[in-house]
Amino acid sequence: GRLRVSAPADLAAISLAPMFAAFTRDFPEVQLDLDMSPRYVDMIGESFDLAIRVGEAEAQQHLTTRHLIDLEIGLYAAPAYLATPVMSPDDLPQRDMLMLMSDGSPVPWVMNRGGEVLTIDAKSRRITANSYYVLRRLALLGAGISSLPEIFAADHRRSGALIRVLPDWTLRPASVRAVFPSRRLMPQKTRAFLDMLLVFLKQSHLHQAADTGEDVYASMPPVPPAQLP
Repeated sequence: GRLRVSAPADLAAISLAPMFAAFTRDFPEVQLDLDMSPRYVDMIGESFDLAIRVGEAEAQQHLTTRHLIDLEIGLYAAPAYLATPVMSPDDLPQRDMLMLMSDGSPVPWVMNRGGEVLTIDAKSRRITANSYYVLRRLALLGAGISSLPEIFAADHRRSGALIRVLPDWTLRPASVRAVFPSRRLMPQKTRAFLDMLLVFLKQSHLHQAADTGEDVYASMPPVPPAQLP
């Protein structure tokens, strides 16, 4: 049968693609349809089986939400941009801030260090974008300081192309969750996909794929075959 899944394009392309490949390997009888549009799809009206979403959970009738993982968020910039170093969060409004946009508004930087919390005003931001991929690219080009999930920045941090700014401070983590129609019995194909997604996250393949670019398709253990509709 067909399995319709909605997922953020950035997360899917940078981190989850190996899991999608492994699912099609283990369940060749399932046709996987992936929707990468940034909007929140109408799960019921558009007949989606499951959505992977990032951010605050929204309460909706007839939908069930399951928390998957929290993504650590940090600030990153290219070495050339940091020729003039950032010494404290108070320096940030005077720098080129590259901020994520959500629902048409910039996501403020709420920074935490050992219980000390500071909010960086977004009014002086340089660029906002609704794509971590674009923000990462801009940071690599030296356009400013970007908020990025650690898993998106790790490979460039290891190579020296990006440097963590104010590493003692963290931003509010991004929650990744699965959303699916509320039913007494979940279809087998949806259950198989969700189970593999959880195994993928639990075994840290998501972090490995982002950090090293390794092919984790082959290293993922096959899921026991199931009778799918």
